[in-house]
Amino acid sequence: MVPFCEMPRAINPEAGFVMSANNAIVDGDEPYVAYSFVHPFRAERLRSRLAGTGKLSVRQLAAMQADTVSWAAQAWSKLLGELSGLAETAEAARQMLASWNGDLTGSSGPALLYGCFQRALAEELYRPILGAGTWEWMISGTLAPTVGLVRRWLANDTWELLGGPVPSASDGERGRQVLAVVPSALAAAWAAAVASGGPDPARWRWDKVHQLARVHPLPGTGPFPRVPMSGDADTIQAAGYGWRQGSQFNVLGLSVYRQVVDLADPGAASFVIPGGSSGDPASPHFADQLADWAQNRRIPMFS
Repeated sequence: MVPFCEMPRAINPEAGFVMSANNAIVDGDEPYVAYSFVHPFRAERLRSRLAGTGKLSVRQLAAMQADTVSWAAQAWSKLLGELSGLAETAEAARQMLASWNGDLTGSSGPALLYGCFQRALAEELYRPILGAGTWEWMISGTLAPTVGLVRRWLANDTWELLGGPVPSASDGERGRQVLAVVPSALAAAWAAAVASGGPDPARWRWDKVHQLARVHPLPGTGPFPRVPMSGDADTIQAAGYGWRQGSQFNVLGLSVYRQVVDLADPGAASFVIPGGSSGDPASPHFADQLADWAQNRRIPMFS
């Protein structure tokens, strides 16, 4: 146990704000307070939204909960813009992603291609190391944490390559290994996007395949209406998916409870949770907040 007085803390930080997006908030291993931190892409996006903006209104801060721009996607767009000499479908994929703004909004076609690219890149990198059988088990989700584990591997292997801040630069070998498989990952991503969204890229939409499929632990319940989703695991509005190529991008991990509290006006506090306050499918409060949650609206905590 870490004594309270030794826990990480910040008092009136120079940046003017305190933030966290499930990321590690200390640079090193001490004090050791947890092992389940996630990759820092969401945190970097949040930091960029908060830094240097001066005073923010409650409405502006609340809107950040709906932010679907990916720091990682923007970095990939920049990196891919510097590549050349690719062939056919890999070049088509490169051009689409290189001209994209990194916003995984539901209507985005490049977002669909980017999701396919992330899956293809992970398979190109880790299937040869693990072997076909182990890789298939990892992406099956038989044990749910394996989905997050693959995501951490990919973040670790691409963080410096994408321009993420590091204490000291490495020799770049891992980055070169990632770049070596990018052309084949781009080609595979284009093929997967065509198979998923059709032959016309202008008709591709991220939210046609990236959806929340609600499940209930009790047998005989459901099926429930699917909820089209924007974002991914790297956006502030988190909506992560699995890694099996060719499958739907069903949302497996997401930002659930949302709350906004103005300490100068606590009576105006608001919140929302997907579904509602009851776990009983027969209850009128089982899904009465879902529409508000899906549209990033909140309801008063006090009424």
